[in-house]
Amino acid sequence: MRIDNPLNVFDTGVQGLQASQRQAESAASSIARDSAKIPDSEQQAGSGTQINQSLVDLARSERNSDANVRTIEAGAKTVGTIIDIKA
Repeated sequence: MRIDNPLNVFDTGVQGLQASQRQAESAASSIARDSAKIPDSEQQAGSGTQINQSLVDLARSERNSDANVRTIEAGAKTVGTIIDIKA
């Protein structure tokens, strides 16, 4: 990935963080909706497949959020280094 402007790193990180948040919200909504559909007495093996996928999506969004936070932190460190060099 080519970065012409260190501030673009912040934009990229924030956009990724927002996408991760949307993914987490979608997965959480899906978990709530799907778990409300299946009464405890009618649960069968395999009926929670969609819930399992939503849990995986939720975990993935957490990992993506962590990666985007690290991107923002790296950008902040880079900008700090540039400021120190210029000073």
